[in-house]
Amino acid sequence: VNKLMQAVHRSHNAYCLHVDAKSSANFLAAAKRLAGCLGNVLTVESTVVWGETSVLLADLKCFRALLNGHRKWNYVINLTGQEYPIRTLMEMVHILKLMNGSNNMEKLIPSNYRQYPAMPNATGLGGLRWYKGSAHAIISRAAVQYIMEDHRARQILDHIQRHYARGRTIPDETYYATLNHNYGMLQFPGSYTGNRVTTATEYRQIYRYKIWSGRCRAGLSVRGICILGAADLQDFNSRPELIANKMYFDFQSDAFRCVQERFWNNTRADYDSNLTKSFVVPLSFYEKLEFVPRHHV
Repeated sequence: VNKLMQAVHRSHNAYCLHVDAKSSANFLAAAKRLAGCLGNVLTVESTVVWGETSVLLADLKCFRALLNGHRKWNYVINLTGQEYPIRTLMEMVHILKLMNGSNNMEKLIPSNYRQYPAMPNATGLGGLRWYKGSAHAIISRAAVQYIMEDHRARQILDHIQRHYARGRTIPDETYYATLNHNYGMLQFPGSYTGNRVTTATEYRQIYRYKIWSGRCRAGLSVRGICILGAADLQDFNSRPELIANKMYFDFQSDAFRCVQERFWNNTRADYDSNLTKSFVVPLSFYEKLEFVPRHHV
């Protein structure tokens, strides 16, 4: 967490650090010291169990804290403690400006996707279609406000909580995707107005570089996700995603240090035209993504 915060922290941004209440007393105290030292970091706390509604509720708790804060911000990117940025902070700012208020939330439609029963007609959401996506997202401020204040977002959240089934449904992977891809019914700010399912060339997610187990070149996976290591470093210069997921500081630590060195070298090159960056995907790539021009304002 400390390494991640060193990379992403800037004094003009706003941050919310959610700490699992099950964490050790030492970790909880360290998180609060970190927040107190930096000044623009809020801390919230609740018990989180992977795969349960508590993961989504932790996000929403931070959303509320950020909206109630005094910092100006335009986008939220939810991170975990086992990640590290691929793009520099300056590059991310340029990319978010190119997104122009659109959200980036993955949409998948597995043929057997029947996670939740239909919304009751009395809610006015009887025709809502459920989608599966990712727990990760890039969310505009207007969309965050909608999530926290609009009665339709609340109804969908309540429905998910009532019908959650452990081991069969993943609430956070359903909530964001469903909000962002029911434009006609919800008018969710920044939502995608097209009809395509996520593919690498159509509606592309750009928030996480993630490899699913079965293809782990570094030889380690946790909960079905590969832990990135030395064999994955060659990909970093050609990936368009903003963040790498997941990396462990104590797993192939030389690889982690290389990723850190790449990030800081590229960050210095943002401010010194005499320095050359590692090859990166050009910023023009992002403005051509389909969800950028096709979003609800």
